[in-house]
Amino acid sequence: MSDKSSLGTIGWFDLTVKNAKPLSQFFADVVGWGVEETPVDEYSMTHADTGHPLSGICHQKGQNVGIPSQWLIYVYADNIEERSKKIETLGGTIIKGPSEPSSNVRFTIFRDPQGAVMFLFEAATKT
Repeated sequence: MSDKSSLGTIGWFDLTVKNAKPLSQFFADVVGWGVEETPVDEYSMTHADTGHPLSGICHQKGQNVGIPSQWLIYVYADNIEERSKKIETLGGTIIKGPSEPSSNVRFTIFRDPQGAVMFLFEAATKT
């Protein structure tokens, strides 16, 4: 993910699909990315020369059930609860979230009024 965590900064891209492994190889072959399997059976797509992580390809299971098959942009936000209310007030639809602070990230996944999907996230506050 990007190390720039200011409001509105794009931090990551993910693709969530039914079967991530063959699709990770598809993108490796088509655009020249490297593939690193993660400990949770997902795939980090890396720059072929530097090995720097570029994006992820994940399975539609567990926490990812219900996320549509499309490239999903992750954008840094603040106050996920307030942003989620604003999404709904302005005609968007919440798919998942706002999440509980179960790790170091809180998030909301939503559809905008025309159907495109985005992932908003913020660092969870520690108590």
